[in-house]
Amino acid sequence: MVDANFSRIGPMSGAELRELAGQLPVPDGSKALAPPVLGNLPKASMDAQTTHYAVGPAGYAVQAEYCRQSWSASIAARRP
Repeated sequence: MVDANFSRIGPMSGAELRELAGQLPVPDGSKALAPPVLGNLPKASMDAQTTHYAVGPAGYAVQAEYCRQSWSASIAARRP
């Protein structure tokens, strides 16, 4: 993880951050793998039919909308 603070915010900030990221060492072997998130979740209460993945703000927004629609449909199905 990198926390970058720039003295000025301008059009070059993104380019400067990419340049900095290019200078960071790249991990190899097992250090390059993402941590096993699912392996750390409680298995006793896990419902495999409801496992979803989201990456970044756009992914979470799509997932939130899916949940809203699914929840609304579930509530509507229960109404007499």
